[in-house]
Amino acid sequence: MHVTARPADTEIISMDITMPGAVRSQINAVHSVSLPYSGRVNQIEVTEGMHIDEGAPLLTLSALPGDTQSLQDARNAVNYLRRQKEHFTELRKQELATQTQLRDISKQLKDAIATLDTIEKQGISEHGITLPSPVSGNIVKILAGPGDQIAAGSVLATIIETSRLKIEFSISPDNARRLSPETQCHFSPVFSQAEPTPVTIDAINRQVDAQTGLLTAYSTPIPRETDLYVDEAVSVTCQTNPHRGITVPLNAVMSDADGQFVFIFKDGEAKKVTVETGIITNQKQEILSGISPEDNVITDGNYVLSNGDKVDVTYE
Repeated sequence: MHVTARPADTEIISMDITMPGAVRSQINAVHSVSLPYSGRVNQIEVTEGMHIDEGAPLLTLSALPGDTQSLQDARNAVNYLRRQKEHFTELRKQELATQTQLRDISKQLKDAIATLDTIEKQGISEHGITLPSPVSGNIVKILAGPGDQIAAGSVLATIIETSRLKIEFSISPDNARRLSPETQCHFSPVFSQAEPTPVTIDAINRQVDAQTGLLTAYSTPIPRETDLYVDEAVSVTCQTNPHRGITVPLNAVMSDADGQFVFIFKDGEAKKVTVETGIITNQKQEILSGISPEDNVITDGNYVLSNGDKVDVTYE
C-alpha cells in the first residue's frame, strides 16, 4: 500500500480564544450627583446612556423663591451692617459712641458675612446655575425632569466613571492554562459594530464555578472612553501564550473508541500511535504527547490503514 508521510513539525504555537463576557464596574465607579439646596430644574442637558466629559453641563436649575429671598436678605443685612460699622466708627472718633457699641456692630457684621458665605457656597443664586459632571463617564440614570422641584440632597443623576470599568469573562480550565495575567486581548460589544477595544488580563480566578464549570477572568480597566454600560454583553478574544510544540497536519489525526491517534511510518510499516492533542492553529493540530519530532507521520492514505500494515512511502 502506498502512503504519504512527513516529519512532525516543531514550531511556536498560539491561537485566538473567544469567550463570552460582560462589562463590570470597579468599586466607587458609580457617582451620584445631588443638589445641596432646594431648587427647580430648568433644563436637562444630557440623556441616559450618553457619554459626558468631566465638567460638562448636566442640567440647569434655579433656586426656589424662598431661597433667593434668603440670599437677598443676607446681602441686605451685610450691606446695612457695613454702613452701620462705618457710621459708628465715625461716631467713636468723635466720642459719640462707645467701644462696646462698635464691637457689637462688628460682631453682627461678621455673623452676617458668615451667613451670606454659607448661602453662596450652597450655589444659591437668583440666576440659573449649571450643574457640571464631576467625572468623565456614562449617564446611567436621570432622576429629574424640566420643571421638577427638587429637595435639598436629592440625587439628580447617576454617572458611571468609564475609566473604572473592566471586563469580566468566562474561561474553561483547559484554556486558562494557556493564558496568564498580562495576556493581551480585545473585546467588542455583542450588539454593536464598534471597533474592538484592547485590554489586558488582570487576574484569573482559580476557583471553578460549580454550575458552569468555568473560571472567571478580569481585565485591567478599559483604557479609553466608551459608551459601554454596566452588565453589557461583550465578546472577548485573547491570544494564547506562545510556546514551542509539535504539530502535524489536521488530516493526520483520527479518532476511534480509544481516543485520538496517528499513524507513523517505521521499519516499513504503519504504526498506530495514541496521541494527546492540544490546540488547532493554521490547519495544524498540536500534539502534546505520543510522538516526537523525529517521527514520520502518515498524512495521506492513513484512513484505510490498520496497525502493522506494510506500506511504501513518499515524503512530502
